[in-house]
Amino acid sequence: MNGETEKTANPAKRAKVSAKSGVRRMALAALTLCALLLAGYVFSPRWQHKAVGDVTLPRSACDLNRAACHITLPDGTTLIAEITPRPIAVMRPLIVRLNWQDGEADSVALDIVGLDMEMGMNHNILQKIGAGQYLGQATLPVCVTGAMRWRAEFVLDSGEGRVIVPFEFSSEG
Repeated sequence: MNGETEKTANPAKRAKVSAKSGVRRMALAALTLCALLLAGYVFSPRWQHKAVGDVTLPRSACDLNRAACHITLPDGTTLIAEITPRPIAVMRPLIVRLNWQDGEADSVALDIVGLDMEMGMNHNILQKIGAGQYLGQATLPVCVTGAMRWRAEFVLDSGEGRVIVPFEFSSEG
């Protein structure tokens, strides 16, 4: 048998070669996807705001879902953080207020991440509206499980360094 006849005469062999090629392509695609996901995780904004010299305070016991929270910073100044309306719910516009009594920041942001489930980075910039007063908006993404626990970090950048003030709260589904 010549080569041409052999190619057309053995379709099972051709199918087997084709299947191996398909498996290789799928394995390469899966490996590429894993590499992209790993790179996205490593270089995500969640890790970009953390830097050497940042001061991260211990998580406050105050519940932003119940009331405004008063926090004393290491320099003795006081922060009042508030998210309204309460109770904090998903897919509803939220007003975020921060009052830094006797303090000023070049920039203030609020980063919110899901604790029970990866919900992506929710990065919100607060605008300066007065001496030590900042205002912004946020919206929590919907979670299919109903109630959800969140970590909210106010990031205050004063030019001399950053202070990160963390809170945890739960949202209604």
